[in-house]
Amino acid sequence: MALITAHRRPVPGSTTRLSDLAAQLADVGLTVHDWYGVLVFCEFAAMESTVPAAGELAEIVACEEEAGSIDPYRGIAALLHVMAYSSAVLPA
Repeated sequence: MALITAHRRPVPGSTTRLSDLAAQLADVGLTVHDWYGVLVFCEFAAMESTVPAAGELAEIVACEEEAGSIDPYRGIAALLHVMAYSSAVLPA
């Protein structure tokens, strides 16, 4: 299994689309198993605030985790975590 982190906006004006990444992985014999959005909300919050208190931080992390795994939220995340595997070597 491969874990790939793709920046949706690595340079101004560029975008990494899941479909493009899946096609590139298929070209090397990998199939996307699952994917998650990372930094759905926190990317923007971090620009304008200080580190929140522990309780508030735990709530933010829980929201990020849930939003990163469901549409439409994971589709707008700043980063993608993509899990892919080779059909020749399936996970045990």
